[in-house]
Amino acid sequence: MATNCQEELAECRDETITLLETIRQATGYGYKPLKHLIVDPSARCPTWFDGEVRISPLHDARAIAHELGHGMHEKIRETGKRDQYGEDFAEAIRWFVEERMGPSKWCNGLHVLPQKSAVLNACNRDFQTFLSGLKDRSLFTALAWQ
Repeated sequence: MATNCQEELAECRDETITLLETIRQATGYGYKPLKHLIVDPSARCPTWFDGEVRISPLHDARAIAHELGHGMHEKIRETGKRDQYGEDFAEAIRWFVEERMGPSKWCNGLHVLPQKSAVLNACNRDFQTFLSGLKDRSLFTALAWQ
């Protein structure tokens, strides 16, 4: 993995953790910590499993935001929510990270495909609305997520 890829991956990891910490402080919803980041050239797609992110140097480094978003989704599920909206929630976390870092090709794709994430649609792609919706649970109501 080239140094600039490593730097981008580290920058996105740090920005995602900062975002997740902001969400935790504002709403009380925590996130699962990143235990291991494995750069694996044979990884077919970026994955999250029990605190471990596996990603290929060929993948967009910002995909780590999506994978770390799964850790927050898991913590929300631990409060009794059904296993639902995992991909939508992870995409919302990536969206908000990309808003902070500047949009990538992926982020611009969501502008074209608004149906891509029910979570983003429920908060109108607005981070403050997302935060308040988590805090007062209106996001869950809007999604009919029990």
